[in-house]
Amino acid sequence: MAEVGSGALSSLASPVKKPWPKGFWLTVNTELIVYGQTEADAKLTVGGRPVALRPDGSFSLRFFLPDGKQVIPVVATSSDGEQVRKITPIVNKETK
Repeated sequence: MAEVGSGALSSLASPVKKPWPKGFWLTVNTELIVYGQTEADAKLTVGGRPVALRPDGSFSLRFFLPDGKQVIPVVATSSDGEQVRKITPIVNKETK
């Protein structure tokens, strides 16, 4: 799953664009936005990658969503390293 950040986040990747087919065609892409907030001085990772928090502790990420099951672990660790909170959204996408 490729990630595209917004706000204080940096772009990690984006979906690859394919050349337009000839004749009658249709293309559909799907994105998922993951957002939340924690303590402003916490360390945050999403999918194992560090994420910069905004000054108020908020964050948002935009993901290209391919078909299949996507597991997105979000982990916040307090600034002193003594407390950890983890939330793992699991998203299933099926295109017919």
